[in-house]
Order: sequence, then C-alpha cells, then structure tokens
Amino acid sequence: MEYARRLGTGTGAHQPLGTYFAEVRVARMLDLADPATRDAAGLKARDMTAAWQRAKAPTRAQRVGLVAGQMGIAAIRFPSDAARACGA
Repeated sequence: MEYARRLGTGTGAHQPLGTYFAEVRVARMLDLADPATRDAAGLKARDMTAAWQRAKAPTRAQRVGLVAGQMGIAAIRFPSDAARACGA
C-alpha cells in the first residue's frame, strides 16, 4: 500500500511482497504510533507520512530517527497505512 500510494501503480505494483510476524521484546523502543510520544518528540501525525524520497533535506521523522539511533534506541514503532487499512 505504501509503495502504491507514493510511487503509483507502475513501480509500486511490481515490488516484492512478504509478510512476517514475530513476537519480540525490545528494551529500548521509541513508539511513534503513540500520539503522546510523537508530541514529546516534536512530531505531528502528518510528519509520519511526509514525502522523503525527493526531499532536499532529512524530514522531521528522519531526524528523530537519527537522534534515536544515536541515543541507543533499538527499534522505532510507527503508524503504518497498510496496517491501518487492515484494521490494525
């Protein structure tokens, strides 16, 4: 869904598809799906879907991700259009 929305039906329709499920425990995770966490990180919901492919500079979400990595965050959870479309 993300490929098709961003790249159109041409390129996006031909991307490989794989679905994997895993149950994991992560000690240091940044949950950007949580509105309060996004707010504390200085992000708005629209920042999570900002076009990054042709951006001249890193997007707000990318900058937060860079800082999170520098702080030792092991994983970042984020809202997914595909998951939302499936009711998740």
